[in-house]
Order: sequence, then structure tokens, then C-alpha cells
Amino acid sequence: MSKAKPFAELEARMSKESIARSDRLYEKLRDEYELSKIRTAAGLSQEEMARRLNVDQAQVSRIEKRSDARVSTIARYVRAAGGKLRVVADMPAGMFELKGLAVPTITRVAAAGKAVTTKANARSTAKATRRSKEKVKA
Repeated sequence: MSKAKPFAELEARMSKESIARSDRLYEKLRDEYELSKIRTAAGLSQEEMARRLNVDQAQVSRIEKRSDARVSTIARYVRAAGGKLRVVADMPAGMFELKGLAVPTITRVAAAGKAVTTKANARSTAKATRRSKEKVKA
């Protein structure tokens, strides 16, 4: 198994042209990857988005600044803003929508007032919600 090398070591072996090309690509991708645009287009503040995601505002800020995120994280964020994430591969043979990715759904739980992001969490939250309702009735 090969050992991972520090980026600085790899970069030291790159040509100036390669570094410049890499920097331009990084800037282009960073500009295209702005989750905050999705949030603001939905008319949401970071605080409201945090409430919908069941995280604190600082976590929303970290998600928005991250240059590389899991598909499931982006999908949760987009759904919390009211959208649906679609992943499409643009291939020479045509466009292919990638389905079957492990993308959790968000279920609103009115009694708890929090978003549930996985089936396991949905089950445990549903149980907690039922117990809360039973306590209120008693």
C-alpha cells in the first residue's frame, strides 16, 4: 500500500504552468460551488437553514464554505431549502442521471419541530414523538 504524500511535496514537483492551471480550475469550481446561493434564493437565513437541518448556525456556515462535501450533505441542504438534488453525468454517449446514490430524505416531524435525516433517526424520532404525545394526553 502506498503512503499518502503531503500536498506541498507533490506541488513542489509541479511545473509553474501546471500550478497556474490547477489554481484557475480551483477558482472556477469554488465560484460554481456556492451553497449559500441556494439558501438565499430560497429566502432563508443561515439560522433558518440551521433549524431546518437540525444543526447550529456555525455548522451551516461550515457546510457553505466547504470546498468538498458528500453528496448526502449537499442533498440534505438542497432539500432543506425546498429543492431536489439531481446528479447528472454528461458523457459522450449522452446524459445519465445517477440514481440510487445513498441520499437521505428529510422528514418533517411536527411535534418535535426538527428535521430527521436518516431512516434510523426517523424511527427513533417517531418513537420519541409518540412518547411525547402520550405524556401530553396523560
